[in-house]
Amino acid sequence: MKTFFLAFIISLITISHSKSDDIRDFEINGMSIGDSALNHFSKSELKTKRFMYDDKRFIAISKYLNTGPYEGVSVEVEANDKNYIIQAMNGKILYDNKNFKDCYKNEKKIVSELKVIFKNNAKYNDWGKSPHPGDKSGKSIGTHHQFDMNDGSGFIMVECMNWSVESGYTDNLKVSIITDDFNDWLTEIYK
Repeated sequence: MKTFFLAFIISLITISHSKSDDIRDFEINGMSIGDSALNHFSKSELKTKRFMYDDKRFIAISKYLNTGPYEGVSVEVEANDKNYIIQAMNGKILYDNKNFKDCYKNEKKIVSELKVIFKNNAKYNDWGKSPHPGDKSGKSIGTHHQFDMNDGSGFIMVECMNWSVESGYTDNLKVSIITDDFNDWLTEIYK
């Protein structure tokens, strides 16, 4: 059952051709970079289930799911974009009241599969364990694996986050697809 579950997760981040090198060719729960969030979220969700970053250039829109391997998905769009074009997105599996060691096991399997998929079209980086810059307490520790697309369009990241109680977040395994433009902005605001 676990093998099927992980294969299903991998199938959700790649479309028809697993050897593509454009970040827009991959998807999470049917969503791709460059899609309109209007195709995946109701107008009500776009207005009420949002998180505004401090500098307000981008907003994140999240929702929980009842089906599929991910328990939640979120997308980031520019705050003033009336078309809600997706610049970044992720799917999460939550580990609240679960064995967090399973997060590391599942992460390892997903990363192994992605190494095969991206063998010739992305640079792989294992960033190891480090504190998350979004938690000022320094107690939230995560592992980070990143696949930088050779065409410079963005990257795919797989991470396990063991969040501190102070952060208010739930421990999770997250698969993210991120454009370089969004990442540059995010890096700037978390300096």
